[in-house]
Amino acid sequence: MKLQRLFISFIFVSFIIISCSNHDTGETARVNNVIYKLIEADNHSDIEAVLRSYTDSIEFYPAGKPFTKGIATIRKSYEKLFKENRLSIQTTILETKIVEDNAIVTGINRGSVTSLTDSSINQLNDKYIAIMVRTANNEWKIDKLIWGIYQ
Repeated sequence: MKLQRLFISFIFVSFIIISCSNHDTGETARVNNVIYKLIEADNHSDIEAVLRSYTDSIEFYPAGKPFTKGIATIRKSYEKLFKENRLSIQTTILETKIVEDNAIVTGINRGSVTSLTDSSINQLNDKYIAIMVRTANNEWKIDKLIWGIYQ
């Protein structure tokens, strides 16, 4: 009897853990793919592909720089960035958590930013948190992006 109660308790706790875990690998892949496509677009200076990754109300929180909001403002930032630099970035996604229509992705970007004016190269080593939302069209988009230098 005691063993049976222990077994039932184990099954109950296991069910709770499994039902609360993020085990939909297809949805996780869809979320992560937004990050991968963004980095690919960055590396190709493809501003339209970059902007498709973001909601219209996108918010940027770069470490040590002013907060930026809105797709029009972000467009201007990317136009300047791509006009002056060539990016070569690789991303490593560390964790993806999905809860209903929201997702949080953490990762590390490494690579370089090469100036097109003087050919200087700055190394990139940033950690990021992307807060994403599922749109009415069932697409995942980045709504908030927070990053800083990773030591």
